[in-house]
Amino acid sequence: MSRFNRSWCALGLWLAIAGVAAAQELQTGAVPDEPALRMQAVMTGANPFRPRGEPAEFPVTVYLKGDAVRVDFAGPDGERGMLLHDAATGKGWLVSLEQGLAVPVGSAGFHELQVEPHDPCADLGLRCQPMGERFVGGVLATGWRYRNAGARGPGGTSDGDFWVDPEGVILAYRGRTHDRDEVRALRAASVTHDPLPDVLFELPETIAVPDDTPPPRFR
Repeated sequence: MSRFNRSWCALGLWLAIAGVAAAQELQTGAVPDEPALRMQAVMTGANPFRPRGEPAEFPVTVYLKGDAVRVDFAGPDGERGMLLHDAATGKGWLVSLEQGLAVPVGSAGFHELQVEPHDPCADLGLRCQPMGERFVGGVLATGWRYRNAGARGPGGTSDGDFWVDPEGVILAYRGRTHDRDEVRALRAASVTHDPLPDVLFELPETIAVPDDTPPPRFR
């Protein structure tokens, strides 16, 4: 198998099983009023570039704006990847920045990172118990424990807990999957709500796509 095929098998498997953190399907409105979020975080789970290895921590940067999501991630040897997805169309791209190549994806594999702050469990379709409060990334967050959730928990987990800030952003979660009993977790280091440029959610012109497919624009 070529290095290219091995890389995309690894990235594709990670996309299918990691569940990463969430892309919210927000209501669209006027562009200046669209909610925007940038999160620096550390994830625990199958590494995007070594999905068959032991669960490991790796850094991610998550960007959300309206229906668009972008996730930048890094591998253990300096590899760089990017996921772009539009919840409104269900289309997106999985990108290897080193190789300058992208493959289309129809699902981002994301659960929601932004929820109703006063009733996050109902928003996610979970039955939860409160866990008090703690600081995550310098922000006081409220905790919730859930059990037997199938794949509805954050990161595709069935049993675990998550922590929500007053704005309704899930700042951390840790749980196990139902079928594989894998540990998946996310811990935010910082979150900002500054405006994000539309170009951030577009496939760079330097990235090649298969079969000369024109890259979609998210705006």
